Amino acid sequence: MAVALAVLCGMVAFSQKAGNGSRRNVGSIGGTAPDSGDEMLQRIQVHAALERNAARQKTIVSDSQRLLKLATELNDEASKSGDARPSAETIKRIDEIAKLAKHVKDKMKGDL
Repeated sequence: MAVALAVLCGMVAFSQKAGNGSRRNVGSIGGTAPDSGDEMLQRIQVHAALERNAARQKTIVSDSQRLLKLATELNDEASKSGDARPSAETIKRIDEIAKLAKHVKDKMKGDL
């Protein structure tokens, strides 16, 4: 969120410096001059992209924590059990871990 604010503030400062020195009308939003439709659209798109990226990162963190928890539980279960052959429940957990790991990998790539 701080990055989005910094980017937007930088855009406002740049657009104000780009003026020809004449005083600009102050708009009602944020005390800045009204922008052309293209500039406003670009700002909205940048802001939306930053919000999507922040949400994606939160999802990656929470899924990674869940993945670590499941893998740790599976490891503990496997070390307690002396069986060389995994149970049906263990195989189901392994499949769940594999699916979650693929999901996290795809999210990191930005495919989803």
